[in-house]
Amino acid sequence: MDVFVARQPIFNSRRQLYGYELLYRKNPQHNYYEGTDENRTTVEVISNSFLVIGFNELIENTRGFINFSEELLLHNVPGLLPPDKVVVEILETVSMSRELLAACRALKARGYVLALDDFEFDLKNPLTQILVDMADIVKVVLPLALTPEIRRFFAKYRGRVQFLAEKVETREDFLNAQAMGFQLFQGYYFSRPVMINAREIDTFKSNVSMILQEIQKPDPDMRAIAEIFEQDPGLSFKLLKLANSAYFASGRPVKNIRQALAQIGLEEMSGWINVLFLRSLQSGENTELIKHSVIRGKLISLLCSAQNKPDLAADGLFVGLFSVIDMLLNDDMEKVVASLPLTENVRDTLLGVETPLSPYVRIVESLEGACWDELGPRLDEIGMDAETCMTLYMESLIWQQKLPI
Repeated sequence: MDVFVARQPIFNSRRQLYGYELLYRKNPQHNYYEGTDENRTTVEVISNSFLVIGFNELIENTRGFINFSEELLLHNVPGLLPPDKVVVEILETVSMSRELLAACRALKARGYVLALDDFEFDLKNPLTQILVDMADIVKVVLPLALTPEIRRFFAKYRGRVQFLAEKVETREDFLNAQAMGFQLFQGYYFSRPVMINAREIDTFKSNVSMILQEIQKPDPDMRAIAEIFEQDPGLSFKLLKLANSAYFASGRPVKNIRQALAQIGLEEMSGWINVLFLRSLQSGENTELIKHSVIRGKLISLLCSAQNKPDLAADGLFVGLFSVIDMLLNDDMEKVVASLPLTENVRDTLLGVETPLSPYVRIVESLEGACWDELGPRLDEIGMDAETCMTLYMESLIWQQKLPI
């Protein structure tokens, strides 16, 4: 399934790139907003940016502006994201309340930059006044900046917040906005939103639901959570993508699912699982290919475990799960592997380099292709008899059939 995010650059007065606003898109032919649910579209932008495309690649080491509704702010969804990389845009549709202000104050305390999007400047409301005082950036649609009310607002807050001019469509607009005191600029004069797309691996909603249920228990079973991830290539890919992001990366390869979960942490993982659940990812596309990779991962792991090679078994699981990831993502295997924190053994095996796992991969390929003449010599290579191999193969098939895929 192809996913899309549009980005529109934001510049400072010297025309240097300050950041990108990340925007929801669902159709490659329609470069405009087609959503109806503010919560869902923001969740789509976050999930596609962080778990599929790659947030750092999208923002090019600047900042990403992301819109947040009142509900998402109250549920602390921005708190999932890196405060040094994200600007929290508070939509103009929010209702002023003490709960909203408390949520924004907590974000400020953690170092987030707050921006008010197309804000209604009703400063007669004391709660609105408090929110404006907390803001770092105020976005104003350029034609509105000419009104007396906005001019008075500028005069009061000049030097206390950065003003961002939206809908700067001509050079004259830019020069006028500069003269008025705007410090940041966004609009068609600089660039229209550019759509970025990537292919997503389907994630099974039933697996997301099971993880969510386990995480909500008073004493979550991390072993059970890891096992659910191991059953789902899409979830495993997203987990490793997240573990390898600048926000979580430790600089060391992640050797197994449990290590990735430990690196991210239960609280953060709970938030991300909620994001995936909100997306309702159930889809039938590529289901058979995913089943195929799950069987491969389980079988390679069982073959290695049968020979008392637990480290190789952990790597073998990843090799099987991600063995068709280039087809699932419609991308080059080398590029995909480079984006994941895999061990050298896993990475090389997936790229076709001879490794200790390669003989096991060849055995699996012989079984899949019913190449019985090849199977015997390949089993001799690792010192395993055909009966044991077939028993483990049947075990992996039966195991996959019991999964909610």
